[in-house]
Amino acid sequence: MHSPAREPLGEPVPGAAPPAADVSIVIVNYRAADEVIDCLASLYGQDHGRSIEVIVVDNASGDGGAARIAAAYPQARVLEMAENLGFAGGNNAGLAVARGQFVLLLNPDTQLPGGVLRAVCDRLAVDPGIGVIGVPQEVGGGQIVSSALRDLTPGHFLVRAFLPAGIIARFLPLYNIRYPEREPRAEFSCEAVVGCFMAMRRDVIDTVGPLDQRIFIYAEELEFCHRVRRAGYRILHMGGLSVIHHQGVTTRSIPIWRDVQTQQGQLVYIRLTQGTGAARLAGAAMSLSHLVRLPIELAMVGPLWKQRLECRLKRLSRSLKAVLTPPEQTRQAID
Repeated sequence: MHSPAREPLGEPVPGAAPPAADVSIVIVNYRAADEVIDCLASLYGQDHGRSIEVIVVDNASGDGGAARIAAAYPQARVLEMAENLGFAGGNNAGLAVARGQFVLLLNPDTQLPGGVLRAVCDRLAVDPGIGVIGVPQEVGGGQIVSSALRDLTPGHFLVRAFLPAGIIARFLPLYNIRYPEREPRAEFSCEAVVGCFMAMRRDVIDTVGPLDQRIFIYAEELEFCHRVRRAGYRILHMGGLSVIHHQGVTTRSIPIWRDVQTQQGQLVYIRLTQGTGAARLAGAAMSLSHLVRLPIELAMVGPLWKQRLECRLKRLSRSLKAVLTPPEQTRQAID
């Protein structure tokens, strides 16, 4: 089993640390201060049955958001990073100062309904075999979607090159990363959970290590859960609960970068967990998928035509490069 990258975590702003709490909640912010403040309102506006400490890691937003968050909720601990460490690095910076028995990694664009944190921590406390818990997400219009994820393999990308998502979900669910055959609110063990809400005990992190910073953003939860399962723990998609998730707030304004980074993170994940050969095969399958879809992009007209084509070509370029040289890490810049 490989060890996660041990890169510098960044330096927190000097200041007295608050008293230790039962639950440490780590939120990584990048230019989403309004959403973080709404998230904190949901956290501090209820009784969780345990004491909490909230650690907000500002990933060099440069927009004054860190100061606004600190002013709105002085009881939260705000750490300002000198550079953007990505989702994995930002969470690791928070984990480095977290002191709770339980840890929740929470997206800035989420809100926590009453009773969720209490129920999750109660479950973790009584079942030492559980390594990570995720819960269903309430997304736009009140729709409930599952947070359970399957492992990615080169086969996923090969199937997606030739078949539409709806056909895969109905007839080949094992090649859909989202468990489409399961009811979204169901409780079951899975291979990973979406990183917007990942709850665990501190001893699990001490056993398997922090998130791997070679994955800047996207797929870092897959890699972490992979190590958790390798260590003998279960990943649980806990039913009967949900977290409100306003998806993609941090990256919505940079869709090309987001889509390219998603693919790049997936390639790094496959290289780290399945080897260089598998990463080359995944790169070839991705390239085939892009080549199949490129004529469709060329034939489409509309206001987003140029953006879609640019994104497709960038992803094709990256996937072709991965066939020759599987990436060691994702890019650490927003362009």
